[in-house]
Amino acid sequence: SNCAILCQNAALAAVSLDLGACHIWGAIRALNKAPALLEQLNLPEGFLPCCAITLGKTNEQYAVREVQDNRIMTVTME
Repeated sequence: SNCAILCQNAALAAVSLDLGACHIWGAIRALNKAPALLEQLNLPEGFLPCCAITLGKTNEQYAVREVQDNRIMTVTME
């Protein structure tokens, strides 16, 4: 989850700088199925990529979208 949080923070920072950001989960899934490519990353023993993001200039414009309040459920306990 730490890696995902870092990627999300990078995405938020990029957008605030008028840059594009895209989580690329498919690339990670493909990497983890390709030992030859994975080896080229020179990761420490036991490490596997779990998430990735692309950042950069874009011509796309982010649009504000409505998200329903009940989309993510919150449970509080007393």
